[in-house]
Amino acid sequence: MKTETLFHPFGPDHLIVLGITLAATVLPVIARRHVTGRIDRWIRRVLALGLLLGGGSGWIVAWLQGYPVVPLNLCDLALLAAVWALVSLQPRACILVYFWGLGGSVHALLTPDLTTPFPGFWWFQFFMTHTGIVLSAVYLTATNRVQPTIRSVVWIWLITNGYMAIIVFINWRYGTNFGYLAEKPAHPSLLDYMGPWPYYLLAIEAIGTLSLLILYAPFAVARRMCR
Repeated sequence: MKTETLFHPFGPDHLIVLGITLAATVLPVIARRHVTGRIDRWIRRVLALGLLLGGGSGWIVAWLQGYPVVPLNLCDLALLAAVWALVSLQPRACILVYFWGLGGSVHALLTPDLTTPFPGFWWFQFFMTHTGIVLSAVYLTATNRVQPTIRSVVWIWLITNGYMAIIVFINWRYGTNFGYLAEKPAHPSLLDYMGPWPYYLLAIEAIGTLSLLILYAPFAVARRMCR
C-alpha cells in the first residue's frame, strides 16, 4: 500500500505556483493604463468569484469531511475583505486587503501550512485562495484604489491587534489555534526562528508592525517626491 507523498516546500509544483503568482502580479502594473471601466469590472468580478469559489469550496468540503472550519484565520478574513473590496471599492476595505493581503498571504505562499501534494483538492484550494488575495491586493493598488495614509497604518495596526486579542481568547477558551497564536504551524515557517510560545508572539508583533511600515513606505516616498 502506497503512502501519500506529502507536500514539499519549494518543490517543483511550489516553485511553479510562486513563479505564476509573481508573473501575474506584474501584469496589472504593466497594463493598468489600458484597463477600461468595462474591463475593470470584469477583472474585479472574476477575482471576487474565484475567491468565493476557492474559500467557499474549502469550507464546504471541510464540513463534509467531518471537521467544521470557522474562517477566523487572518487569511480567511483577508479573503472576505478582498471580495468586499473588489465588489464595493470601499476605500478602507481596499486598504485592509493591501496590508493584510501582502503582509499575510505572501508569507503563507512562501511557507505553506499544507500537507496535500499536487494535484490534490487542498493543494489547489490553498494556492487558489492565497494567490487570489495577493492578486486582488496588487490589482486594487495598481488601479489607484489603495491610497493609505499614516492614519491608515495606525488603523490597520489597531484592527490587527484587536483581532489578535480576540483570537488569543478564543484559542484559550476553545483549544483552537487560529492565527497560530496558540502554537506554531506543524510545517516549517518563519515562526520557527522566533523562540517558543509565548515569546514568538512578541516577535510576530514586531515583524507585523515593521511590515506595515514597509508596505506604507512606497506611498510616503511617492507623495514626498511629488511635492
